[in-house]
Amino acid sequence: MARKNSKTPRKAGKKVLIVNNGTQYMQELHRKISEHAGGKADIDTVHVSDVKSKSLSDYDAVILSGSSKRRYNDPNLKYVLDNSKGAVIGICHGHQAISHYYGGKVEDLGTYQRGYKNIKTKSGEAKVFKNHRYAVTHPGSLEVLAESSVQDAKGKQRRVIEAVKHPNKPHYGIQGHPEKGGHAQEMLYSILSRIYQKAA
Repeated sequence: MARKNSKTPRKAGKKVLIVNNGTQYMQELHRKISEHAGGKADIDTVHVSDVKSKSLSDYDAVILSGSSKRRYNDPNLKYVLDNSKGAVIGICHGHQAISHYYGGKVEDLGTYQRGYKNIKTKSGEAKVFKNHRYAVTHPGSLEVLAESSVQDAKGKQRRVIEAVKHPNKPHYGIQGHPEKGGHAQEMLYSILSRIYQKAA
């Protein structure tokens, strides 16, 4: 009798892990991802402090949520970026953490950016919902997909990197909150659609 392979093959389909960094929009983020997948995505959630309990190779996409805290040097976030086999998408703080990981610069604007704001993408202007005080001001080794000009607390105009992509890996960052609709939602859905097509 032939010996059975003890390894369970990876289940095909849409598998997404949301890493909760302490966002206030967790339920909305989960709902948006579920709605986009038509209820056909297998969506797990885990707090960032427990992320090492997950086998990241099981997921087609890992989403790093926003946070009210600065966690750029958190070893658990580094673990995600070092070990994910699929895509990684950072939102707000997650975007800043990914940019920091790849040598980008994150700075305190001294004032919050809140509400719907206009940004510049490669195809023109867009509107996103923002709720942040810290911002990526240099992308490091990442490709810039969108940016804006923001006035900081001292009245100085600052270049803010609004969306990034790694040139070779499926690692993305979005400063705006797709949980609140607008172009940030479109960007997230576009990225997820490409990931899902590869996973099918």
